Amino acid sequence: MPLRPPHGQKRFANREHAAAAVIRDGLRRAPGAGAAAVAGAFTALSEPEQNALVAAVIPLATATPERGGRLARLPQDVRDAALRTALRVPGEQDLRHLADHDAAVLGRSKEARQLLRALQVLAPADTQEPGPVDLGTIGGRAWRLEPDPAYFGGYRVLAGGTDVGVIAPVRPRKSDTVRWTAEHRRRTLGRGPAHASRDTAARAVIAAEDAWAPLPDLDDKAYLRIPAGLRSNLYGAAGRIDLRRGRLAQVQPGSYRQQLHAALSQARRSASGRIGGPHLAVLLDAACEDLGAPNSASAQRLYDAIQEIRAVLVAGADTA
Repeated sequence: MPLRPPHGQKRFANREHAAAAVIRDGLRRAPGAGAAAVAGAFTALSEPEQNALVAAVIPLATATPERGGRLARLPQDVRDAALRTALRVPGEQDLRHLADHDAAVLGRSKEARQLLRALQVLAPADTQEPGPVDLGTIGGRAWRLEPDPAYFGGYRVLAGGTDVGVIAPVRPRKSDTVRWTAEHRRRTLGRGPAHASRDTAARAVIAAEDAWAPLPDLDDKAYLRIPAGLRSNLYGAAGRIDLRRGRLAQVQPGSYRQQLHAALSQARRSASGRIGGPHLAVLLDAACEDLGAPNSASAQRLYDAIQEIRAVLVAGADTA
């Protein structure tokens, strides 16, 4: 029986609205409807697992080009498979279509992460998310890898219990060899997936941490003795940055974004004013990619001004 559009409309506004109506109608049907066509892997799931999978595939089932994003760019047969799964009548081929896509294809959006996690209940035991990995003591610090909840298959890199980086597998196409990205304190190490394995990516983070110079304590008076010329450079560079658009408006997590915005707002107030240690420390440890697009001259100018101040502070700490 055809579904009717909302009252007062002759037709659904777009495919997303129509698909959502189909999903809502399907979810109102009796649980046993269409059971003969349902894949055994789906019926074998517990009710909570089925519910989680259905909820996770709905954004993919209703994705449209108008909304943009990676999910909307997936082939039509994949989105159709998601639609049938949302209706709780997926076939074996539908589940294979969905399971064949990893984070490199689906992206790192909240919806993509939820879908990847939900699909793990269909994976063999040896492909489930890995557990923690102890790397031993290196440079007097205990190193450990913990699964990254934000990226399936990725790891947080911890030194003595402190998060210092993130590594993650990337496979641009299913036929490609998996390579790894590495970030150290929010700075990307290498261009793209530059590391051949998990261990080489972890070693890159360890090497970067070994070369990293920590800042003085937040209550150190050194933060108040930064040369006026460097403060002026920071003021001018910060004034050219728009906090409401681009990378600075989207940087995650939200708590870090708020701290970064507060620090930049403080830096933009006066060319001669001093910035307190807590605000300045956020700026001095910010990655260039957190300040703007990769090719942004304004972001690079701000990053250069920040690094000049950082070099002065670190040098002062070394001679103190």
